[in-house]
Amino acid sequence: MKLSIAAAAFISFTSFCLVHPATINVNPPDVPSGGGLNVQCTSQRDNVLKYAIDNASPGDTLILAPGLYYLACPTKIDKPLTILGACADWLASTDPNFNATSQVRPGCNATGETVIMASSRYGDSNGALQGIWINSNDVTVKGLSFYEDNEKFRGMFNILSDMPTGTYSNIEIINIYFNGEKATSTYHIGGNTPDKWPKTFVNLTFQGNFIKANSP
Repeated sequence: MKLSIAAAAFISFTSFCLVHPATINVNPPDVPSGGGLNVQCTSQRDNVLKYAIDNASPGDTLILAPGLYYLACPTKIDKPLTILGACADWLASTDPNFNATSQVRPGCNATGETVIMASSRYGDSNGALQGIWINSNDVTVKGLSFYEDNEKFRGMFNILSDMPTGTYSNIEIINIYFNGEKATSTYHIGGNTPDKWPKTFVNLTFQGNFIKANSP
């Protein structure tokens, strides 16, 4: 089943009777209520992506329209889910305008990219970026473009970092573009405390991703 959701001010999943798994079209907010640099974690309007993820059902597909979204709160995927941005099907090998040096991909979508704006301004008290936490099997994220306006990427994708020891499978991070001042620790996999290990990963896929950093 397909559903189109306008997210100019609010997204409401509860007002529809969905048959799951569903394909849900999500649009970015018109103007962030915080004015961009003062995005609020408590504002549903400033957290369209998080709200869409939280209210999706296991197995759903979220199709994010081109435009600007914010990571204003910790955003956790704790169920099987597919998230597709505007560049989900983009391939460097078939884009004649792709510049491998600057990593510009103008041919990914005629109407623009799905941009996720992240900043330590939206992070915790230590300035660490909240990022997207993947805490489930069977998660695919494709075709998003991450930008930051302060500091650097730290653990932009936290993959199973919160999860206990065990076997985890079928996680795909594909066609993601990271553009930041210092793109370090873009992927944080598995956690860094003894109680989180050992873990076994089956079908953990990273493909077609690019990292552009303006300084080391």
